[in-house]
Amino acid sequence: MHMKVVFMLVLIGLGLRAHCQAKDEIYKLANQGQTAKAMEMASDVIKTEADAGMYHLIGRMFVDDRRCDTAISFLQKAIDLDHDASWVSGWSHVYLGKAYFMTGKKDAAISELKYAIAIHKTDNSVSAAQNMLVRIDDKRSVSYTENDSEPKWIKIEKEHITYNFQDTAGMRLFPFEFMKQHEEAYEKINKTFQAKLPRKLVFYVWTDAYLAKKLLHRDLGFTDPINCVCNVRIDQTVGHEMTHALSYWGWGTPPANGTQFINEGVAVAFDQEGYDRYEKAMKSVEGQGYHSVLDIWKETRSDLAYPVGGAFVGYLFEKSTPAQFKSVIKDQTIDNAEKVYGLVAFNALIADFNKKIGLQ
Repeated sequence: MHMKVVFMLVLIGLGLRAHCQAKDEIYKLANQGQTAKAMEMASDVIKTEADAGMYHLIGRMFVDDRRCDTAISFLQKAIDLDHDASWVSGWSHVYLGKAYFMTGKKDAAISELKYAIAIHKTDNSVSAAQNMLVRIDDKRSVSYTENDSEPKWIKIEKEHITYNFQDTAGMRLFPFEFMKQHEEAYEKINKTFQAKLPRKLVFYVWTDAYLAKKLLHRDLGFTDPINCVCNVRIDQTVGHEMTHALSYWGWGTPPANGTQFINEGVAVAFDQEGYDRYEKAMKSVEGQGYHSVLDIWKETRSDLAYPVGGAFVGYLFEKSTPAQFKSVIKDQTIDNAEKVYGLVAFNALIADFNKKIGLQ
């Protein structure tokens, strides 16, 4: 082969590799919560290339930002370009379902989610579609096994929360006390977060955790803050799950950047339980080899996010102005916290908290 041709092929190959690496970087930025940069870079790509993945990513980020009408056109374009051939279509139908649901088009949402299940492009997209259908489809038309049966929900509307009880037989006064405690907790917690939810908070209160896991594909309890749905055990702490939704929609806007440490920490800090969180955090870090709370904050996943994060968020709530606390909840990164408090003051807070839980 002529050397000039070989050289051109090499250049083309290098260009393609660099192009793919650039797209990988865009996905990475989006998954890290750096959505503004990812959106800018993805938008530059589609100016010169009809890339299904980039259209999907932009649509997904618009959904997460609650700009659903804009998101729908990008997601539909991703599907048109992909021709239902890959993960792009599977996840685009899931996010279309979410976008339609968030704009009040429930039937269209259910149709998209069922289609995402039917084409089964990835196990995760199917699972996501099934989980959403469980929450929004009154007919509960998810593919359970023949031995599974959807509970007969007893629905009770209260001022702040719509409650769905799996079974009230033998509970005596339990549902009424449960609702009273949760309504009071909602009002107390929301004095801090001033949340503006896109829809009324919905609680599914399960008595059969085994059945719940079979139908929902995960352990109780958990919250879908975007759709304002909590799936809880009957014996859970009163404030934990609702705080996930109220802090997410706190002050009317979703968080720009999230971390497990602050996200779980805020739910623990406002769970309405009266135990000593510093003591629990101290016991949890004993012998673990950590030198600072920052080490735990930086971890993507850690069981310590609950006890240590709960104590730390409670500490910040006591030490911060309302504006400072709001900023930390809305952008949960260490970089943002350093800017909010100033580096010197932030380091002093960290040192003081480390001392409180025995980290030196």
